[in-house]
Amino acid sequence: NAGALTSHTGGGGVIFAVAGNTFSSFNACGECVRVDVPNAWPRTCSLVQGDGGNSASRLNLNGNDQTVGRWETQSASGSLRILFSAAPATLTVDQSANTLFNGSITGAVSIVKLGTGSLTLTNKYITTSGSFTVSNGTLAVANEGTFGPNSTNIVVAGSGTLALSNSVALADSATVKMPAAGVGTAKIALAAGVEERVGWLYFGTKMQRVGTYGATGSGANHIDDAHFAGAGVLRVLHDNAGTFFSLL
Repeated sequence: NAGALTSHTGGGGVIFAVAGNTFSSFNACGECVRVDVPNAWPRTCSLVQGDGGNSASRLNLNGNDQTVGRWETQSASGSLRILFSAAPATLTVDQSANTLFNGSITGAVSIVKLGTGSLTLTNKYITTSGSFTVSNGTLAVANEGTFGPNSTNIVVAGSGTLALSNSVALADSATVKMPAAGVGTAKIALAAGVEERVGWLYFGTKMQRVGTYGATGSGANHIDDAHFAGAGVLRVLHDNAGTFFSLL
């Protein structure tokens, strides 16, 4: 246990085999870092994948849920930075800071964003089958970032904001769940020019109709300032009546 823990592994690795460790930050860099127990790190720990000393990071949750107080990348190099788990595992990020993660997320990892800060994802090679949830603060997808083609469960709840800056952030087969009207302040913020396509949209337990959704000024079929912000639109492809076809 230490104030700060740094792993710059080459051919070896680091394995967390017990819970209850105490350190303020963990730079999980190098070829192999694995956690074999849930809650191996302090909930307030700052997790860094890729830094100036070693820009690579292969972090295996190994089916074990973890919570951190901050998650980021401190390198923009082309080295591989990946968070993965073959078995389902959830990384909960409860942060008040604004950070960026430019690595990949694969396997069956789910991400839960809590805290008032913003977490921005920018990698276009995210392929996890896990879910993405934002209940507080902002979970943003920017540049060429995406949640990937295999993540089909997206939850925007509480006072959380899902901010989308491109039209390929969500899978066309994704189900997006938001609170019913008057419950919470959750929003999807869509940048100008964005037309994001999803399979299904729910407000509470009620499935919404096919068509485009957006805030005032977006030009959407369904104007809803309670659930949407920005000038872009969310296009819903399916409802109980069938599939939406767009004739160009």
